[in-house]
Amino acid sequence: MTETLITDEVRALVGTETESERNRFPISEEMAFDVADAIEDANPLYQDAVHASKSRFAGILCPPLATWKDIGPPIGYFGAGQESHFQVPLPFNSYGLNGGSDWQFLRPAYAGNWITRQFKILDIFEKQGRSGLLVFVVRQETQTNQLGQVISLAKRVSIHRSLPEQAGVDTERPGDAPQLQTVPVAPPGADSILPKPSPVSMAQRHFEDVSVGDILPPVVKGPMTTSHLVRWAAANGNYARIHWDLPFAQLEQGLANVVVNGSLKNQYLGQLMIDFAGEKVGSSVYLCNTGEWIIRAMF
Repeated sequence: MTETLITDEVRALVGTETESERNRFPISEEMAFDVADAIEDANPLYQDAVHASKSRFAGILCPPLATWKDIGPPIGYFGAGQESHFQVPLPFNSYGLNGGSDWQFLRPAYAGNWITRQFKILDIFEKQGRSGLLVFVVRQETQTNQLGQVISLAKRVSIHRSLPEQAGVDTERPGDAPQLQTVPVAPPGADSILPKPSPVSMAQRHFEDVSVGDILPPVVKGPMTTSHLVRWAAANGNYARIHWDLPFAQLEQGLANVVVNGSLKNQYLGQLMIDFAGEKVGSSVYLCNTGEWIIRAMF
């Protein structure tokens, strides 16, 4: 019989939806600022009330990929704010790595908006990886504001891998226990402080200005530090241990080092898109998959 990690119980979840959940607090100017500061995006629409009030939006906006914040999540084995990864009862204990996202931004999210979200499981399938079977879970998240208007639609893929069993390891004998591997100390050094970016005015592009094959001006981040990862966790309320706990990342998840959050990399791609279009852009759609970036903008 062919080995499979997808049980009948798991397969039956395809097509199911979660209960709608409203965030505990509305989006605030402080939340928008904290997110923008954490991703080092100096866009004044997120942090300058005077500038934002004079713009076509007439108010402070929240960065569109960060309109939800986990408030007071419980602490579990994988950290805090990880519950949505484990609504699918897989027969092994593995964190869900980011396998790509397809976002549609339908209207701006303002400071003062109450955000409600709901998830639907679109598909669950498996593929053979180098280390064994991988399970892919595809979810769609719908976010609405207090008026019932859809703010965004996001189709996300999480990848779960079965890890080797550690059973039988005698942790009383240090020679048998897994050992931490040496990693470089994250920058900056003791004598330096990394500067924050200054606001830059981006040229406004219109539909007729954009052609297939256009090269987008790069958004450069780094050097990445553990402080970047922890600051992002504080801004969005998701404290996954693989992003800040080195022993857990190496000994429990088989990673060489802590890893940059998939959601943080999404933020950088979002900034790339918005900077390219210009701050007057109305709504945007982009698809990010491994090895492929497709970016579209609606003006």
